[in-house]
Amino acid sequence: MGILSYAQNFEDVMLWRALRHIENGFYIDIGANDPVVDSVSLAFYEHGWRGVHVEPTPQYSDKLRSSRPDEHVEQVAIGMQSGSIIFYEIEGTGLSTVKREVAEQHRKDGFSFTETRVDVIPLSALLEQYDEHEIHWLKIDVEGLEKEVLESWADAPARPWILVIESTRPSLAEVNFQDWEDIVLKKGYIFAYFDGLNRFYVHESHENLLEAFGAPPNVFDQAVLSGTASNFLCKNVLGMRKQIESRAIKAEAAVIKAEARAKELENRIAEKEAYVQTLLGSTSWKITAPLRYTGEQIKRFKSKSIRNRIKIFVGKTAHYILRRPRLKRMALYILNRCPGLKARISRLTAGTIGMMLVPAQYVPTKLIQLTPRARHIYRDLKIAMEQNNKGND
Repeated sequence: MGILSYAQNFEDVMLWRALRHIENGFYIDIGANDPVVDSVSLAFYEHGWRGVHVEPTPQYSDKLRSSRPDEHVEQVAIGMQSGSIIFYEIEGTGLSTVKREVAEQHRKDGFSFTETRVDVIPLSALLEQYDEHEIHWLKIDVEGLEKEVLESWADAPARPWILVIESTRPSLAEVNFQDWEDIVLKKGYIFAYFDGLNRFYVHESHENLLEAFGAPPNVFDQAVLSGTASNFLCKNVLGMRKQIESRAIKAEAAVIKAEARAKELENRIAEKEAYVQTLLGSTSWKITAPLRYTGEQIKRFKSKSIRNRIKIFVGKTAHYILRRPRLKRMALYILNRCPGLKARISRLTAGTIGMMLVPAQYVPTKLIQLTPRARHIYRDLKIAMEQNNKGND
């Protein structure tokens, strides 16, 4: 079973992997900050866990009380110093510290800060206050005061199962765990995992939990990003998810529009088909059928392929006649008395085969000299015409 992750660096995912078998567990979050944004505890709270929030700033303490009325909120700082101290809250960042030099560094980075006086109690006192609970995890995020907090643990017997301690200098990737790790190790803790920001430790009495820290957060954790964390990866993943969802919505709208258009075209086609069927079944269509057939035949006759066939037919007929003297004389006799027909045959055969049926005085010399075949036909035609003239005499 996965969780909805709210933490800045997936701390809740790693803790849940190790402790998800615990029902109604208990935690202590020192430096709790916002009840939602970057919260390590919220995922556990939603699964029935309850705990203690240590948050010295009034702003976030009030928000925690309002959001988690059934949990404990301690508006104090943890440290060796007794009484009260000046607390510096970096405006607009959610960060706070008791170190003036850290606050001044944030000022150089362009942030302002406010000063608040808060009470200080040692970690031992806090642990003794809630010693009736089995503490399953304890988180320490105090902006550079980790050593002071751990030293204030002193001889308190409580041993939370897992410790999560911020291990880099404020706003830097430079690790600082060397300053305080020996305190943790002497209390029986074993280093388990470093996530680039925090170091995780498992107490030796629960050494079996170490295997949960063998890999960073991954797909098998089945965690879902809440979108409230301030880490870069979370924001980019959620941004991509929103883009994908937006594109999916647009694609779905385009599909719906295309389907509507296709349906419209289908309706139009159906209307046209119905109109055609009505027309084909009408009396006027049946009456005009012969006229349409005649028109189609005329179009076919006028086509180039029909004219070519006619030319071939006339040409072959002319060759056939010329090879037979009696038919030749008869053809010339008829054509001499039908000048119009003679001219059409000449045009139809493009002045080649038709020349053999035209009197010599009407045939241009250039056409006769086109090819040897044309000269041969012309000679035969001339002889036939001379014989015909002698017969008439």
